[in-house]
Amino acid sequence: MMIVALADFFLFAFTVETFAQKRRYLVPFGIASAAIIVFLTFFWDPLINWAAVMILSLVTYSILAYLSIGAMRLAKMRSYKYGFGLIASSNIFLSLFFVFMSVDRLTGRWTPFLFLAWTILFIASLLTFVGYTLPPWFKKLLGEP
Repeated sequence: MMIVALADFFLFAFTVETFAQKRRYLVPFGIASAAIIVFLTFFWDPLINWAAVMILSLVTYSILAYLSIGAMRLAKMRSYKYGFGLIASSNIFLSLFFVFMSVDRLTGRWTPFLFLAWTILFIASLLTFVGYTLPPWFKKLLGEP
C-alpha cells in the first residue's frame, strides 16, 4: 500500500510537469502522500488503509484525466486527440478498479467484482500504453501517415 501512495506522488509529479507546469501543487500533494505513507506505517486496519490509498489514487487519476481532456481539446493532430482521450479513459478505468476492489472487500472475498476489477485494470493498462506511445498501428488505424 505504501508503494501505491509513493507511485501516486510520482504520477502526480509527472502529470504536473507534463500538463500543468504549475509546481506549486507538488509540495502539498507530496505532504499528503507522505502523511498517508506514515499513516499506513503505524495504522493496521486494512479497510481504512485501503480507503486512504484509494482516495489519494482517485484524486491523482481525476487530476490526470481532467488535464488530459484539456490537452485533448488543444491538440491539432487526430492521433494526439485520441491519445489524450485514451489517457483520460485509462484514468477512469483505474478509478473503476478501486471501486470494484472496494466492493469486493465489502461483500466478501473472491467475488465476481475481483475478476472485474483486474479485467478493468488490464484494459486501463492497454489504454495507457496506446495513449502514451501512439504506436504506428494506432496511427495507421486512424488514417494518419
